[in-house]
Amino acid sequence: MSAIPPVNTNYTDGPQESPGKGLAIGAIVCGAIGILFVPLALVGLILGIIALVQSSKPGMGGARGLAIGGTVTSGVGLAFGCVLGTAIMLPALGQARNAARQLKSSTQLTAIGSAFQMYAAEYKDQLPPAGSDWQALLTQHGGVVAGMFDSPASQPGATSYFYVPPGKPLNKVKDLSATVLVFEDPANFRDRSSNILFADGHVEFLTSQALWPKLEGLKLTDGTVYHKPASAR
Repeated sequence: MSAIPPVNTNYTDGPQESPGKGLAIGAIVCGAIGILFVPLALVGLILGIIALVQSSKPGMGGARGLAIGGTVTSGVGLAFGCVLGTAIMLPALGQARNAARQLKSSTQLTAIGSAFQMYAAEYKDQLPPAGSDWQALLTQHGGVVAGMFDSPASQPGATSYFYVPPGKPLNKVKDLSATVLVFEDPANFRDRSSNILFADGHVEFLTSQALWPKLEGLKLTDGTVYHKPASAR
């Protein structure tokens, strides 16, 4: 009776996949897609590095070329994705910053409006007259601080807010809600919009079409007449 040869349990029917090959392919795919989705490029870079380590073990070659390609592709995808993401985000960040400045300025004008009301209550509905240092008068009698007269959107040293004296007591003004009392320099918003404080104390942020009919021809506290700037025409 012949002996049955022992079975070699270590034998595999077919070639084995090179170590790291699957990870390397995954790195290439992640790197390519990662241009549009940066976290995926980062995953691809990690996979590529692992594949490089596995494929570089002595006597185990095979997938090193793919691993290098996957690492490079993921690195390029990560870099390009970051640049693309930054280019997309910068305008949004700029808009958010401008919106924050506009909101803070509007809040300051609301406080200034309250100071006008306090001043009027003390002086029988009269407001600071033309030619006066209206900001100093409101600081002394209206409970506001000097810093509130500087818009966060203004250049240092520039005039932020223009006062339009009503020329009569508030109780004689026909329509307080439509009477401009203070407006922010439109240059702070590229001459396209402005915060406006009305005589009844409310503040509106108006854009070009609604803005210029309100501001054109107003007589300021220094006696000059305000006109629409050439850059806004």
